[in-house]
Amino acid sequence: MSSVFTAQAYRNSPERVGRQRSAMLNTVRLAVSTANGMAHVAGDAVHSLLARGLPPKAKGQWGNPAREEAYWRSHYQSMDFYEVGQPFEVYRPALALGWFAAQRNPQGFDEVAPQLEVQWQHVRGSSTLNWPQVREIAGAAYEHALQGIRGEELSAAQVQHALRVLQTGLKDCEECLVAGSEQARAIALRTHLYALAEQFRALNWQLQDVLLAMPESGPLVERPSQSAAGRLHRRWTDFKQRANMVSDRDLIAECSLCLVLAAERYQRVLESALPLELRPLLQGQAQQLRRHIDELQHMQDARAR
Repeated sequence: MSSVFTAQAYRNSPERVGRQRSAMLNTVRLAVSTANGMAHVAGDAVHSLLARGLPPKAKGQWGNPAREEAYWRSHYQSMDFYEVGQPFEVYRPALALGWFAAQRNPQGFDEVAPQLEVQWQHVRGSSTLNWPQVREIAGAAYEHALQGIRGEELSAAQVQHALRVLQTGLKDCEECLVAGSEQARAIALRTHLYALAEQFRALNWQLQDVLLAMPESGPLVERPSQSAAGRLHRRWTDFKQRANMVSDRDLIAECSLCLVLAAERYQRVLESALPLELRPLLQGQAQQLRRHIDELQHMQDARAR
């Protein structure tokens, strides 16, 4: 394709370097803000669950709240906070505050206690327990739930495999976006797609840093029947063959498909029992991926008008 603009020229430009650094900083900030915001989200979730009961689907999920409730129904009378004659329902809201917090904030009870004190005012209902009592009860529930969750987490080898699956999806997105930037007719679209490719490379680097910090294990090969890897490869090959024959709108649709398939990978991985320390980073990356999908969809719609 003859054009003054080329991906190679953009790759070597000061603008590209600036965008790359900005992308890396933005993804880090997003992961941090996601972790900090999880405590506030936890309050809404606890309030909803206490108000309308535990939904059936949640009873079988990792970090099983139903299991925690069954445990405390059997053991609450043996705890220091128990007052003779008090039924379990008196303590349940405070216990639930603790066991739900453990699923979302693994950094330690002392770290989340200030947020839980605020949340207690919204979920306490008619409870007469004051905060010092609730802190003791919720703390006990937090520690017990955290032990259970730790026992369910994926092994190091399984986590490494999951991260490699995500890296493959991110790499496919990067290559797709670079090819799109080289074939797009509109200069603004070329620049935008290549900038997105740089952001996906930054996301991949983040996962690589996590892998490098983990203990080494043998290589794990993803089976095609378990993922979209085969579909991604076929779509990518087909895209490269047809790229010169499609409009910018169709090109955006092809790039969007790569991102959607990568988002499916994130969804499957996030449904597994990831280490709690890793979950905020992957949730932040998944949110950024969904935002990019929406951006491309808006661009595609704008070209349809």
